[in-house]
Amino acid sequence: MIPFDFEYYKPSTLADSIQLFHELDSLNKQPLYYSGGTEFISMARMHNVYSGAIIDVKAIPELNIYEINDDELIIGAALSLTRIAEEDLFPLLSLTVRRIADHTIQDKITLGGNIAGTIIFRESVLPLW
Repeated sequence: MIPFDFEYYKPSTLADSIQLFHELDSLNKQPLYYSGGTEFISMARMHNVYSGAIIDVKAIPELNIYEINDDELIIGAALSLTRIAEEDLFPLLSLTVRRIADHTIQDKITLGGNIAGTIIFRESVLPLW
């Protein structure tokens, strides 16, 4: 159980998520972006993170892109590790993310969360280096 109440928002566009963040920040809600929730839930339960407002960006289309376009790999930050592993567009990244946690949690962990989170392990960044 998370030991505090917070407001939950789920914008459908990048512009809305940015505007919402600024509005909530001006109200001192300490907003956090959320795409999978594994780190937020774990850290909140241990009283290591607090937010008065969570902005869930998982449904924003631009953050879920995973494609090769003109020889460039485009990866959205809200992609789950499971999707990266299954689609296998970048074999080294696919192999790496398969080794992060177990399969049941890989569907919740996102690439952006693994790279930018506060937990010290950021295994998925290695193939991108």
